[in-house]
Amino acid sequence: MSESEQKRGSAYRILIVDDSPEDRHMYARYLERSRLHHYTGIEADSMAEALNLCSASAPNCILLDYNLPDGDGLELLKQLADSCGNLPVPVVILTGQGNEEIAVTAMKEGALDYVVKGKMTAEALCRTVHKAIEKAELINTIRRQQDEKDTLIAELRDALEQVKTLRGIIPICANCKQIRDDKGYWLQVEAYVSRHSEAQFSHGICPTCIETLYPSVSQVVLKNKSVPEG
Repeated sequence: MSESEQKRGSAYRILIVDDSPEDRHMYARYLERSRLHHYTGIEADSMAEALNLCSASAPNCILLDYNLPDGDGLELLKQLADSCGNLPVPVVILTGQGNEEIAVTAMKEGALDYVVKGKMTAEALCRTVHKAIEKAELINTIRRQQDEKDTLIAELRDALEQVKTLRGIIPICANCKQIRDDKGYWLQVEAYVSRHSEAQFSHGICPTCIETLYPSVSQVVLKNKSVPEG
């Protein structure tokens, strides 16, 4: 491996879809000159072959000529999007001079950029492919974060639906301490709280009540701390 290859970054597979073998080879040579990454060209001369290679080779980017013998670039974009829900990899449209309108239409269909064949240089092609891959990685990161956010929100909503909380003004009897619910029924505190929250009760007698109800044994009980204070 040469020193220039050692300095390159990641390795990417680029699917070159063009019915001209001369053009395909030229694009592959251009990509090999990249100083940023190591690009390996995979060639297809038709829409059908491109679809097969997308499944079999999992390219990282597609260079797509608009005019193909069995369809056009826009049709291939739609088929890729239909099969995957969205475009699985970044697509750069190859178009002739004066056909920028086609490129703009392709970008509306999901392509990330375009290059004009007559104005293409090795540096321009490598730069465009590099930016398209970076942009696609950013889009995928944002989608993944949004999916994680949506999942978290759904989990929080499910959790909130399972948690009952007490809020607002609670009408309580000043004497017996029963609570009136929203239907007008008076309930024991334990029943009301259990119905409107996840709390559970355990029963005991506080020091004040044990002195009132059991004065003869209260001192002994409290001294032994048999009744928890609270």
